[in-house]
Amino acid sequence: MKKVLQYVPSYSYGGIESFTYEINECLKDQYKFYYLVEKDVDEKTAKKIEALDGEIIRIPNMTKESFRGYVGAVRKLFRSQKFDAVHVHDCNNRFLVTLVAKLHGVKCRVYHVHSKDIGGSLIARTVKKIGIKLNVWFSTICLACSEEAAKAKKIRRYKTINNCISADDFRYNKHRGDEIRKKYKVTQDDVLLLFVGRVEKVKNVGFLLEVLKKVPTEKRNSFVLLIIGDGTEMSKIKKAAKSIDGARIIFAGRQEGLADYYSASDYLCLPSLAEGFPITLLEAQANGLNCLASVNVPNVVNLNKRVRFLRIGEEGIGDWVDALLNTAKSSQQERLGGVELIKDLKYDSGSTAKEVGKIYEGTK
Repeated sequence: MKKVLQYVPSYSYGGIESFTYEINECLKDQYKFYYLVEKDVDEKTAKKIEALDGEIIRIPNMTKESFRGYVGAVRKLFRSQKFDAVHVHDCNNRFLVTLVAKLHGVKCRVYHVHSKDIGGSLIARTVKKIGIKLNVWFSTICLACSEEAAKAKKIRRYKTINNCISADDFRYNKHRGDEIRKKYKVTQDDVLLLFVGRVEKVKNVGFLLEVLKKVPTEKRNSFVLLIIGDGTEMSKIKKAAKSIDGARIIFAGRQEGLADYYSASDYLCLPSLAEGFPITLLEAQANGLNCLASVNVPNVVNLNKRVRFLRIGEEGIGDWVDALLNTAKSSQQERLGGVELIKDLKYDSGSTAKEVGKIYEGTK
């Protein structure tokens, strides 16, 4: 069986990880997948990869543990194992894996851009830009989740590859949604706002708190914000949430079975500072859920033509408040038709995995 190395240094909970799971599930009869990571993965993640017959390879973190140990581990890995393909995901400030893969004759070297974000200090941004250029040079093909993501990182020659989900897994189910509302004491008259993803600066979750502050006091109590995920900004967000009178904010942490949470909700909110092609919007649209997103989210993700793109920052708060107060909820028909839409537009896992398989084989 052919061997594919997936490189996601900080493997945890997010769109890139979801993408690798979907591809692994669809192609596991053709390829053995190895996950190269620079931090310990949690038990849930380890079990998920194990269930897909994947294997985790832990090496030292380049910046937080040992640069020398990192270099040595990468060189040792390619000396001891022969990979048919290496798939590097983002890794803006890292290029050693694509370089060593090239030196060891790996014929398929994929550099895959998933985001527009190149944040950080001037030095950090400079290092990332250099890393991106070197990854491009050492790869045999560059992939991008959207044209916007490729342009943001100044990649000229690339192939757009659709992000994907197992659409049927996110089909709307009113009964299961009602059970979630009951679990969190959300009534049918309440408006449930949902955020799903990493609670990091780039996701701009704090902006949703500012929006809730501006909702008229007499209506604020009818809104509930449910935050699913975790990240470095979580303690800051929790502290800020305590200062909003009358707001109901639920921190659910990481969760499995996201379809039930989408089914329970009235709107998905994604106020990101930067995105490539957010998988959470695919999942929400498969569920038929109305979505409110930042103008920094690429328009191409608006598959059902019901995603509203709104300004963020101080000048955009009023736009979000108006949208929450005046946007009609999705109808039952709209919610039940989401899965077929995703499949028809070929954002289902099977279609994308087929394209990725051709790339691994060098036939596309």
